[in-house]
Amino acid sequence: MIQNPENSIMIFGGCGFIGIHLAEQFLRSDPSVILFLADLKTEPTFLWPQLVSEALSKGQIKILEIDVR
Repeated sequence: MIQNPENSIMIFGGCGFIGIHLAEQFLRSDPSVILFLADLKTEPTFLWPQLVSEALSKGQIKILEIDVR
C-alpha cells in the first residue's frame, strides 16, 4: 500500500537510459518521493547511478515488469 499517493511517480520505460536518469532527477529534487519504474525488463543494460541504486535498496523505488502496449 502506498503511504502517500500524492508523492508517488510512475515512469514508463523507467529501466531505460532516459527513464533511470529521470528517476535520478526526481530523487534529487525530492528525496521523499516514491518512484515506480514500469518496463518490460527489470534490469538495466548499464550501470545505475548511485543515488538510484541507494533508493532501490531502501525500497523507495519499485520496479514493475509490465507491458503497456
